[in-house]
Amino acid sequence: MEERKVALIGSGNFAWHLMQLFTKVNAQPILHYARNEEAFAGFPSVSGAKRSTHWEDLFTADVCFLAVSDRSISPLSSKLLGKDQLIIHVSGGKSIDAIKGERRAVFYLPQTLTKGRLIDLSDVFACIEADRADDLHWLNELAIQM
Repeated sequence: MEERKVALIGSGNFAWHLMQLFTKVNAQPILHYARNEEAFAGFPSVSGAKRSTHWEDLFTADVCFLAVSDRSISPLSSKLLGKDQLIIHVSGGKSIDAIKGERRAVFYLPQTLTKGRLIDLSDVFACIEADRADDLHWLNELAIQM
């Protein structure tokens, strides 16, 4: 799988499972962003990944996963404009058009996810959409390795 610098934005159930997935497939994030330090409680510490509450740190990533509420997708993605980053949301209830920017994707797992309860995702299919073929290929590889 092509190596990309991944940032994870969020501190909820889906973010917790993404962190587990990244560790499993060696796509470890370089950055985990949350609004406050308390949000990191219960998250595994990942070697080499920085925890940050500073938005500017996100601009070092090639890929940003938005594991946030549906209403936060558009405003947060618009704050990432100006860099050639792949912005991915993980919502099953929003289209790819919720993301502002030119490199957009959706990576949704139709599965109930609870923070702290590890489940086997190898039998769960991923719903993937991307604007660019190379980004779609990268996300497909990520899904296959689940």
